[in-house]
Amino acid sequence: MNKLGEIYTEADRNYLGTLGIYATENTEDLERNEYGLFTGGNFQLSENYEIRHRMVERSNVNMVEEMVLMMSSQRALQSAAQMSKIYDAVMSKATTELGRMG
Repeated sequence: MNKLGEIYTEADRNYLGTLGIYATENTEDLERNEYGLFTGGNFQLSENYEIRHRMVERSNVNMVEEMVLMMSSQRALQSAAQMSKIYDAVMSKATTELGRMG
């Protein structure tokens, strides 16, 4: 494959076809079908692209930010679990004390 999206066989360099890159102005008109492909919208062949064969695209996820969010969620869960234990202990003590009074 070259930068223009033309696909060739590796062995004898026979032309197989061209990969098309399409874009749309309004992404709100897009609908995902059962195959995970987008339909609808006014797609037009994009002219502003470059294909890099055998390159891996970097993730758009910030690992540090996601780790901080995960740790915050874990601490919130631990706090909620601790509060549940304290509430259970208080209710048990209250039940015991009320039983003794009667």
